[in-house]
Formats: sequence, structure tokens, C-alpha cells
Amino acid sequence: MTLDEFLAIDDSKKQLEYLNGALAEGKSPDGLAEEFGTNRRILGEHGFYYVAKKFVYKTPSGVLNAMM
Repeated sequence: MTLDEFLAIDDSKKQLEYLNGALAEGKSPDGLAEEFGTNRRILGEHGFYYVAKKFVYKTPSGVLNAMM
């Protein structure tokens, strides 16, 4: 799956399930980012952060500003 395909999933809960499911299968956070053709910093720019051995989602600040 590419980063664009991953971001096209329209539900952040499903995206987190994918990321954390891959971790449960033994993939590393960096290895998972490499599969997307990117790195963890870019995932963070899209709101996905690796914290305490799992991925979490935080709405990127630019999204909130664009909605106001």
C-alpha cells in the first residue's frame, strides 16, 4: 500500500487499526513507514504518531485552522 492509498482510507480509526495491526504482526514503525515510501516524520505530519509501542492519531493543526 502506498501512502496515498493509506490516506485515502476515509476513517482514522480504520487507519489506526491497519497501523497497529501491522505492528502486532511484528513490523517495526520505521519498516511500516518504508512500505508507504515515506518515514515516520511524514506520518506525523498527517497526524499519526508512534507512542508507547502503538500508533495514535492527533488531528493535524492545519486541518482545524482550515475548518474555521
